[in-house]
Amino acid sequence: MKTIFLPRIITFIAAFMLVLSIAQPAMADFEPAVVRVGVYESNGFIALNDNDQMTGYGAKFMEDLAKYANISYEYVRLTWEQCMEGLLTGEIDIVTDARRNSQRDNLYDFSVQCIGQIQAAIFVPSDMEDIYFNDYQRLDGMRVGFERNSLNKSLYEAYASEHGYSTVTVEYESNTELRQALATGEIDAFGGETHQFTNNLKVVSIYNTSPNYIMAKKGSEIMHRLNLAIEDMYTQEPDMMAEQYGYLAERQLYGGMLLTREEAAYIKEHPVLQVATYINRQPASWYDEKTDSFKGIAIDMMNHLADITGFEFEYVPVEGNVPATEMLRQSDVDLVIPTVAAEYYTGEMPVRITKPLFALSVALAFEDANRLCSSDNLTVAVRKSNIGIRTMLAEYFQGLKFKLYDTSQECIDAVKAGETDAYGNAMYELEYQMQSPRNENLSIAYSYSCPIDYCIAIKGNAPDQLYHILNNGIALISQEEAERIIRYQSTLLQYENTPGDLIYESRYILIGIGLLLIVIALAWLGYSLFQKHSMAAIAKKSKEAEQAAAEANHANAAKSEFLARMSHDMRTPMNGILGLTQLSKDIEMPEEARDTLVKIESQGRFLLSLINDTLDMSKIDSDKLTLNPQAVDTGAMLQEIIALVDTYAQERNVNCTIKQHNIGHDTVEMDKLRVQQIILNILSNAVKFSHPGGSVEVYAECYERHEDVSRCKFIITDHGVGMGPEFLPKLFEPFEQERKSLHGQSYEGSGLGMAITKRLVDMMGGHIEVDSTLGIGTTVTVYLDFQRCTAASPTLTPEAKLQTPKPGNRVLLCEDNQMNTLVATGFLKKGGYIAESAANGQEGLDMFAASAPGYYSAILMDIRMPVMDGIEATKAIRSLNRADAKTIPILALTANAFEEDIRTCMEAGMSAHIAKPLDMKTLFDTLASLLNRN
Repeated sequence: MKTIFLPRIITFIAAFMLVLSIAQPAMADFEPAVVRVGVYESNGFIALNDNDQMTGYGAKFMEDLAKYANISYEYVRLTWEQCMEGLLTGEIDIVTDARRNSQRDNLYDFSVQCIGQIQAAIFVPSDMEDIYFNDYQRLDGMRVGFERNSLNKSLYEAYASEHGYSTVTVEYESNTELRQALATGEIDAFGGETHQFTNNLKVVSIYNTSPNYIMAKKGSEIMHRLNLAIEDMYTQEPDMMAEQYGYLAERQLYGGMLLTREEAAYIKEHPVLQVATYINRQPASWYDEKTDSFKGIAIDMMNHLADITGFEFEYVPVEGNVPATEMLRQSDVDLVIPTVAAEYYTGEMPVRITKPLFALSVALAFEDANRLCSSDNLTVAVRKSNIGIRTMLAEYFQGLKFKLYDTSQECIDAVKAGETDAYGNAMYELEYQMQSPRNENLSIAYSYSCPIDYCIAIKGNAPDQLYHILNNGIALISQEEAERIIRYQSTLLQYENTPGDLIYESRYILIGIGLLLIVIALAWLGYSLFQKHSMAAIAKKSKEAEQAAAEANHANAAKSEFLARMSHDMRTPMNGILGLTQLSKDIEMPEEARDTLVKIESQGRFLLSLINDTLDMSKIDSDKLTLNPQAVDTGAMLQEIIALVDTYAQERNVNCTIKQHNIGHDTVEMDKLRVQQIILNILSNAVKFSHPGGSVEVYAECYERHEDVSRCKFIITDHGVGMGPEFLPKLFEPFEQERKSLHGQSYEGSGLGMAITKRLVDMMGGHIEVDSTLGIGTTVTVYLDFQRCTAASPTLTPEAKLQTPKPGNRVLLCEDNQMNTLVATGFLKKGGYIAESAANGQEGLDMFAASAPGYYSAILMDIRMPVMDGIEATKAIRSLNRADAKTIPILALTANAFEEDIRTCMEAGMSAHIAKPLDMKTLFDTLASLLNRN
């Protein structure tokens, strides 16, 4: 309705400006005055509450008017008939919410401008079910009540006569008496205005909409003052008129749709409508295979429309780019969504198009910025079915030429091949498609954008009732609700790489591993700098502190997600490199080739250590690393460390010795893995920076023992290259390495080992000291406190072997990557296992379900696979109704190496987890343990 009144509003404002240009009112000349206002019971414009305060939709208007006219109000409670008389006798000065007619014009003055709208309707009890909106046959002969001397009575009688029925009208003194008469059955309905509607009533007819005015006695001085004040007010506040009209809407004021008898019958006879829906128009509409449902802006809007109208919509998928006109002509569907508005079509229309359901923006995507700058005679690729997009772009931007293609991908390819300058589509669909790595060179030119309306298409011969129901229902969807749905769907939609995208991304994967490590390092360094900057900003303002913290959390989450993906993407090719290297050792080859193979394996394991260090650092910084204490024999743990580093020390011709004092086989609570990581990091550095033939000493001592705590220190001393005093303060900072080297020798590493060590020591509540002299050597001392306990959990020494199961066990391998399948199959064959492989989780589930119980001894399950991933496949296997479904060992083999990934696997029902790249011994030991246990 706002659009209907807009031309009137503009006309009124223009008239005000003209009047002001002729007569310049001087509001300052008005002396203060008191205006007596007659307030009657059914006045919707203004009313009085129990505290004699003015209420109603015109209260704000009257308050502002008082300021401009320099007046105050005195309210007098009267009936409408008393108001009419009171104006003539001088008892009151004005009334509001009054209609004009020729009879009243002889006795009263009206404000020059109207102050709002009065909509008049017929109300019946809400439980009267046998009557519908504009049900003239049913209205015929009904007893209808009105307030005495109200224009509503004569207006309604004229309305009834115009529509061919008669009515019996009865007059009452007040609105209260009208409602009492309706409640007692004295009348069947009553006529009133919009503000009289309540939830126990039903509207069956709207018979008049007319302007309302301020009314005073003929020749009233106060009316002259009010007219000047209204003109001044609307000039100073041009939105005031729009606000006064804004309260009124077509049929929205009455709690829902107002259906005619024919419309209600149509819904009852056709409760379910078939809706043809495009499955590839993200975010307008698309089909989500994961949830087996339709999603998108159009779907949410249609579901909202179903709630309003009472229809049920069944969505029929439409593949390809068939125009709506063809779908309605060639199929049995009732509706098509989304389709462009009727104004975008040319020629004869074989279908009917509803009012706009929602609106989106259309834009152009370019690859060559130079073509964007020279915007004359651009050629734009557009899908053949996008009639409205072509129309809108041509209307908004002159000189465009179009080339038509069947699909969006063909349009994108045309831009990349230089056949066209740009690709035109809906803005949100473009933004979705631009997320594909294959489209990384394309960018959206937001300066080339314009709006386009999307509607519902129905058959050209569809009944008018359907067309009107849909249009009236769309009118009841608020602009705020439509905008909320568009924002929600546009931000919710996340692009998922297609197989083609993955192939495109992995073409440089081996070369990219090194570059990705650099990117990770720079990202982490940038994040660290950002944190420092944020902390400085926190000291400035508390408000800035909150904003900085929010940004830091967002960046931390993004970094964690990035590193998790990088962990998976880097471990997968590393699995192939290291796995094939291990398998190749058994192949006969020249010694030179074998030496090269050993170097490849060495460099691969070094690269894996860099990856692990980087991910450990990320987990520590994001508080995702947790300690897992257990009972540990301290002396045995130290022997394991020496055994682990001994091979590395022998390669570098360095002698490692360990001395213990007062520590023996003290049993304490510790996270064995992380304590070993601390000492191994320091010990490995000591060996690496020692001279050939040198020595490294490890000294472990429990220097203080209480009933429940053992206070220990670990001293690692080397006699190698040492460090300069300028580097020592940077020792525990990430990616820091002293660039100086002795004897021309350089030392490789990530620069993260000591940073991780320091953070682990801090997490355990200990501290670390470093004493170093350049050219002489380094001593590192670590102080840690441990809770004492009575017994240690049994541990396996590095030399311990698990019992190997009997050969011939059959293993089902679920893995979609051919290289990983080759590696895992090769390992299994070397261990005497029989391997059968499935390309995805669904295929693995089917193979297991089709096998006899006990046919497979174990299942090796990848996590990220197409069709069905490893988590869902594991849950499905565990839920099968067969003897071995609950007990067969399922071992996760995955590049997802974070603790939350391991927890997810265990919760899904897996028996164990091994992170890629696979280690042959770890795989065999874990399999043997699971099979022996089973």
